[in-house]
Amino acid sequence: MSVSQTNSSSSKEAPASTSVNESQQPGAGQTIKAIENIDEQLLAAALLTHPSVDDCAVRLKETQASEQELVAYVVLAGQFSPERLQSYLPSALPQVVLPKVNFVPVSQLPLTTEGQIDEQALARLPLIDSDLVKRWEEQIHSLPEIEQAAVVVQELTDNIPPLHLSDLLPNWKTTSRISPQTKVTPQVLPTDLEAQSESQSFSISEGELLKKEADAPKNLSQALRRTVQRSPDKGITYIQKDGSNTVQLYPALLEQAERILTGLRALGLKPQDKVIFQFDSNQDYIPAFWGCILGGLVPVPVATAPVYEPSNSVVKKLHNTWQTLEQPIVFTNNSLAPKLRALSGQLNLENFQIETVEELRSCDRDQNWYDSQPDDLAVLLFTSGSTGVPKGVMLTNGNIISNVAASAQINGFSRDDTSLNWLHLDHVGSLVRCSIRDIYVGSQQIHAPSSLVLENPLKLLDWIEQYRVTFAWAPNFALGLINDRAEIIQQQHWDLSSLRSMLSVAEAIVPKTAKRFTQLLAPHGFSAELMHSAWGMSETCAAVTFSHRYLLALPSDDYPYVEVGGPTPGFQMRIVDNKDQVIPEDTVGRLQIKGPMITVGYYQNSQLNQDTFTEDGWFKTGDLGLLHQGRLTITGREKDLIIINGLNHYSYEIEAVVEEVEGVEVSYTAACALRQPGSDTDQLLIFFHTPFSEDDRLVEVLKEIRSNIVREVGISPTYLIPVEKETIPKTSIGKIQRLQLRKQFEAGEFDATAKHVDILLGNDNTLPDWFYRKNWRHKEALSLESQPRTGLSLVFLDSLGLGEFLCAELGKYNQPCVGVEIGSNFAKLADNRYRINPNHPDDYQQLLLSVAEENLFITQILHLWNYQEYAGEISSLEALEEAQEKGVYGLLFLVQALAQIQNSETPVRLQIIASHSQPTSSEDEIAYERTPILGLVKTIPQEMPWLDCRHLDLSTGKLSVNAAQVLREIQVIPREQEVAYRNGQRLVPRLEKVNLRQKQKREMPFKHGGMYLLSGGLGEIGVEIAKYLLQHYGARLLLVGRTPLPPRETWETYINQENGLSRRIKAYLELEQLGEVIYEVVDICNLVQLKQAVEHSSNRWQSQLDGIIHLARVTQEHLLIEETRESLAAMLSPKVSGAWALHQLIKNQPNAVFVNFSSVSSVFGTYRMGGYAAANRFLDCFSHYQRYKKSLQSYCFAWSIWEEVGADRSYQMRDLSQARGYYTIPSRQGLSSFFGGLNHDHGYMIVGLDGSNLYMRRYTSSRMRAS
Repeated sequence: MSVSQTNSSSSKEAPASTSVNESQQPGAGQTIKAIENIDEQLLAAALLTHPSVDDCAVRLKETQASEQELVAYVVLAGQFSPERLQSYLPSALPQVVLPKVNFVPVSQLPLTTEGQIDEQALARLPLIDSDLVKRWEEQIHSLPEIEQAAVVVQELTDNIPPLHLSDLLPNWKTTSRISPQTKVTPQVLPTDLEAQSESQSFSISEGELLKKEADAPKNLSQALRRTVQRSPDKGITYIQKDGSNTVQLYPALLEQAERILTGLRALGLKPQDKVIFQFDSNQDYIPAFWGCILGGLVPVPVATAPVYEPSNSVVKKLHNTWQTLEQPIVFTNNSLAPKLRALSGQLNLENFQIETVEELRSCDRDQNWYDSQPDDLAVLLFTSGSTGVPKGVMLTNGNIISNVAASAQINGFSRDDTSLNWLHLDHVGSLVRCSIRDIYVGSQQIHAPSSLVLENPLKLLDWIEQYRVTFAWAPNFALGLINDRAEIIQQQHWDLSSLRSMLSVAEAIVPKTAKRFTQLLAPHGFSAELMHSAWGMSETCAAVTFSHRYLLALPSDDYPYVEVGGPTPGFQMRIVDNKDQVIPEDTVGRLQIKGPMITVGYYQNSQLNQDTFTEDGWFKTGDLGLLHQGRLTITGREKDLIIINGLNHYSYEIEAVVEEVEGVEVSYTAACALRQPGSDTDQLLIFFHTPFSEDDRLVEVLKEIRSNIVREVGISPTYLIPVEKETIPKTSIGKIQRLQLRKQFEAGEFDATAKHVDILLGNDNTLPDWFYRKNWRHKEALSLESQPRTGLSLVFLDSLGLGEFLCAELGKYNQPCVGVEIGSNFAKLADNRYRINPNHPDDYQQLLLSVAEENLFITQILHLWNYQEYAGEISSLEALEEAQEKGVYGLLFLVQALAQIQNSETPVRLQIIASHSQPTSSEDEIAYERTPILGLVKTIPQEMPWLDCRHLDLSTGKLSVNAAQVLREIQVIPREQEVAYRNGQRLVPRLEKVNLRQKQKREMPFKHGGMYLLSGGLGEIGVEIAKYLLQHYGARLLLVGRTPLPPRETWETYINQENGLSRRIKAYLELEQLGEVIYEVVDICNLVQLKQAVEHSSNRWQSQLDGIIHLARVTQEHLLIEETRESLAAMLSPKVSGAWALHQLIKNQPNAVFVNFSSVSSVFGTYRMGGYAAANRFLDCFSHYQRYKKSLQSYCFAWSIWEEVGADRSYQMRDLSQARGYYTIPSRQGLSSFFGGLNHDHGYMIVGLDGSNLYMRRYTSSRMRAS
């Protein structure tokens, strides 16, 4: 019960409608009846004439005050309004004055196994106390601050929890676990060397001597001076966001840097002063950087923020850095300066000095440079700082010079090379290796905005070709982005012959990703020898190991790690145990390093420096690895660093964000990196403790944690795992052991918790519990009309005599009947007998006009043309089409004639009477050719509410028995559109939930290496299913469709167009990369063409057809009154004729698979798409025939609406459908539902229904309750 209140300035007024608590006063001609004398059936009959009531039962009940009251249990087709129903009764029963009626909305009337109303279940339903409702209204209304109020009774609906994918799919796991066969694991570190063989090599490696030139620069300024003298024709190409470029030669760079230096000195800056960099343009960044270097100033690069708001993690890092450095100048450009000034105001910062590079470029040149010493600080990089004290890596001139000189030497980098960089220059690799190193050797460098590559990764290939790049680099995630464009790469060409190195660095390399990248680009002049790997960190001034052969040195394709190479000149590395003792080669341990390129320490952080360096001067990297023949392989991280898409995130920073959430206990949170097999980057795994155990409170905490991390860190956690305190492992000094937690997670110890969280959040690892099936239940008819209707009955006569029998029976009640026979042309045979051609629309109009001339209004139509004996399987497409003339086409022409001639002035009951057209059980013989008419039956009342259209399926038998059943049905008021009689029982369909959790899983029906045909196979759904079959079963796929593809040699001209043809070409190319696939243009209604296509593919692959997945369809929107035979046939053809033709290919293979994609429109009808509903109803019944009469492995999925797929994009009724209880199905969830259904061997399932929806509960409720 909920309260709705309205405040207004108007005076309080009594409601105009009659209250349900008030008895009506008698008028002229009315009779007051005692409550116990009220005819319950009569009252129910009156209520059933109201358009909002689908079913009803009225009972006399005793209240708690021992008074009698009438209770009406109503199944609603619309909104519940007891006032409207009470006020309707006087017009429905004008001769009776009724006492108050207590209305109780229910989803369904409870039934016994005998099909009668279950009186005991009905009595248990709680009643709505209308007096209490009124008293509540009066009490609320009496409050002085309330102007108007209404207590609204609303339905109480259960929250249906989602299903977890692990319950549906056989190979799905909560986590992808590391294979136990992996030989190299960082799980155990040796603590002594006593057991080691003396002959074994130890894990220590040192680079060659660094070759020093006579004029080798000792600082960065000297490096720039030398390059200007040696390579005045070289410089920097800046690619702009619009794709254009600007070139700045090194002499011009030096001139601009000297002008900037003048401006910086004018601001009072002195050598070793810090300058925070905030630049969103490389063309501003690089000159500003060298302006600082020439003056001995220290640039402090900080990434630019996506939004300059105080809560943003990058902004927090900027703020903390500024405070740590005691409020230095922030150097930026005109683009960012207004945002930074606004931020300063939001944070109430004093002395937040902002200077722009544009103001300094016009200064005079200052050629009096500061002569920096090798030990002078050159760059300060803060590798953390979004929370707490930032960690600043100090890099001296000597550090950087040592790194770039060693890097150039080991890679043979010279002035003749050209490098390409597209990552932000606040990254150490971009700054040192892709800019300073180029200046050191005097080579050409190219810088592009990262946004261009993220928008279109293939830009990298364009630039390599255009600028003849020799050195490029990309983290592993970028290789993955390029791999995702495989189909485009296949259709375009690049000349990559200039390239000498494609370096993967900055995050862990996935061998599979790198190998796929190499294979894709091999036709473009690329080879595995060009794939180089490296290892480095901010503390080493970028890479200090390089491997030029890592793809060639992999032990196996599934090896989890890659070699990152040997040491650069002057660099040393070793692997040690827990006691800092060097361990033998090929043993995993802690990586420690030494060399002139190693940072001198962390800015103003003596404790961290003490913890990071050993007593003998080795730097502790925090990484785990091993050495083999002096070459390094990284196997994991001892330190708490998480790298996602190339960006570093520290565990303790993320944990601080989590612990800001109310309900999360401090010091029991762990943020871990998780790398799934096949993934191109890390995932974020969060453990936390909260005292809240109730699901509702836990959900709030989970959502807030996720929201905070996304907002403040900019990444979304993959897993959130609530745990008990004692589950968090800690060292003796209280440090959380994150590595141990991660291993426990990978071993599956938290699977149950992860599953519970998934279900609570309803995330991507779950599906709505939206699976249903049709179930026929015994329900006896409530014959509430005492005699047949008045008015004319139009009877379309069958060949078995049931129609004639019915006419005679109706004549006994003096009800006029007109019989209609099937013939070749229209003719009036007698006053009450006509003949028409079912295939001629004009004949129906002549029939109704002729009847109207007799001043007879048709109130009832009995259509028996589908009441026939079962004739067995249809032998030809022509016979299948001919069956529709007496079925779906004839019904269409009839209702169009009714709408045109009799229209809505007189309500009409249209009763379709058929046989062998409803599969109520597996034993039923199904004449599938008669079944499309059911789709129209469901649609007609949605478009023509005055036409009460119903379908009755009978077993052909004794005419008197069947006639009695028909006469019984035409006296029934409840709106049951489908009824079937079997063995004397009256059956109605209900939808019941399919419990996939309890049903035993079975093997998928697909064979490894099998051959399968997919109709509509280049549609988006078909492509996804094809990918699955190719990847998991190595299937051979024949895709058939209507749309021809252009000649293959012309595909490149279409590939970049954004239209249906380009999508199909791309999809086909992608499928070709995954396995054996053929696309044929075939009319699936043409059996000869189908057989030829199958024969061609079978000969090519030397295999027989093992199954069919039928996805083809045509959707058009028309009102039935606008439909033509041709437009209706267009929608029927692919699903009716197409399914029949495809069936002929495998009907004699008992184990063959046939999957039909149907629609919920077959069950409920579809406004403006009656033809589509008819076509899908055929598929439902045809699949039943295949499964139970032909022993095929036949499946039928009746879907609601797939999100943004194919023809559903133009589906205008989506919002209305959702309101009626149809989910919109995302492609991923649809595919999971598809494979989950197959895995549980359900022959027929309806997918995508919202069982909590008021409208849908009329069909899907499994238990009775009051609303």
